[in-house]
Amino acid sequence: MDDIAVSLYVLLGAALLASAVFLLTRRAAKRREEALSTYCSQNMYRLTIQREPESREIQIEADGWLLTSSMHALQNSADTGSSGWQRETKWLSTRENPLRQTFALQLSQGATDLERLPPWMQEAALAAMRLWLGAGHEHLGSIRTAFCTGGRTCVVMETQPHEADAALEPLLLSLQRYRGSLPLYLVCAPTYIRLHLPDVAIRTAEEADQLLDLVKTLQ
Repeated sequence: MDDIAVSLYVLLGAALLASAVFLLTRRAAKRREEALSTYCSQNMYRLTIQREPESREIQIEADGWLLTSSMHALQNSADTGSSGWQRETKWLSTRENPLRQTFALQLSQGATDLERLPPWMQEAALAAMRLWLGAGHEHLGSIRTAFCTGGRTCVVMETQPHEADAALEPLLLSLQRYRGSLPLYLVCAPTYIRLHLPDVAIRTAEEADQLLDLVKTLQ
């Protein structure tokens, strides 16, 4: 067999393999979407899925709240030649509750006792959280470490020390069970609740249910 024939067989094999992988990926994505649709129907949530060649967005909505999870393709870098996806998940509740306590929370990888760090390391650890919160949250001046059962720790900002303990107690139990990617940011107030996962894209009903179970404790 000459070299040209061998090359053709190799190319044909590669094409067949690529086609098989593509079909399997499409089928898996379709099954995930069907399961997500069933989950939303069972819970009376409204589901919207938008697909573009370089982006994908899932919206799950109910009265008073909206969960948005998106993926956007990143262009090839001229310096590194690399590409990938930018993932983000947001949940916003506009249900008002005058009895709801006000606080902000950051859950990151690892476990760190903020109070044991020198001041400059404390500020570095809080920089991302302050950036995400933005202006208007300067009143959350009491900062401490909250400990989850099992060793996880959260950075908590409150108006007064331990003011949000009643809301944090059930939330910390849910955060201990959370197995999604981190960091996780959350801010809670009487007029709204806002959650942000900067590196996460929800793809399955199980992932959506886990996140919604987390925030249900606060509403």
